[in-house]
Amino acid sequence: MTNLKINLKETIKIRESLGIKHKRKGIKRFLSHIVQRWKQSVNPKLEEGVYEERIVDRGKNEYHQVVKDAKTGEIIHEEHHPLSQHKPKK
Repeated sequence: MTNLKINLKETIKIRESLGIKHKRKGIKRFLSHIVQRWKQSVNPKLEEGVYEERIVDRGKNEYHQVVKDAKTGEIIHEEHHPLSQHKPKK
């Protein structure tokens, strides 16, 4: 007779995202936009994905973006400059 021991383990990862747009009545475009989210990365070194924090403020002419490794918290990319000088990636 053989003893057989089986251990099962389930892991669920929960990631949250937050997006806020500040608008004014009569103005089509947003005045400010805040995004905090997890994103999957195409870089194989970042298998856990990345966290992105971005603030676009048209009223203050500001653009801020910080991208961190989701596993280590290390900053991978950081931008802080006037929105008028920001050129979006294509």
